[in-house]
Amino acid sequence: MALASIEKGALGGLNPELRRGLFLAWVAISSTATGVVLVKPVLEQGNLIEVTWSRLVFGVAGQVLWMAYRGQLSGTLRSVLLPSVWRRMLPATVLGTWFSLLLWLGGFKWAPASVAAVLNQLGTVYLLVLARLFLKEELRLRQAAGAVLAAAGALFIVLTK
Repeated sequence: MALASIEKGALGGLNPELRRGLFLAWVAISSTATGVVLVKPVLEQGNLIEVTWSRLVFGVAGQVLWMAYRGQLSGTLRSVLLPSVWRRMLPATVLGTWFSLLLWLGGFKWAPASVAAVLNQLGTVYLLVLARLFLKEELRLRQAAGAVLAAAGALFIVLTK
């Protein structure tokens, strides 16, 4: 989808921030894929809630250690603990992190990884639609075409598996 969003011939002329963002997205996707392959046997044997909770706890612990190392922990805690922040953070945390991670890992627990992975990547398509509807971001023809192709590919994988 990133390639569908970038203008033709622009890869060499991307600004450093966008280049960094694309690189970090690639690292995130690679790390997620590796993590899923590593955790799949544990998921098949273990309790979904426990596995999800473990991922969240270790993820938060890692972030806290990183912020403490960088000297940013107290400032982050001060800003996060504001009531105005929690009005948005609590629903986003429950829906966008815990609930979605629970369902996401459930997909990998009970479906073949190859099918679950393809279906989970449809999140990119949903994101395009939501960004257009709620953030009023422009949806270019190439992005829409990429989304349609991604959805068609996912449908093909599911129907032919």
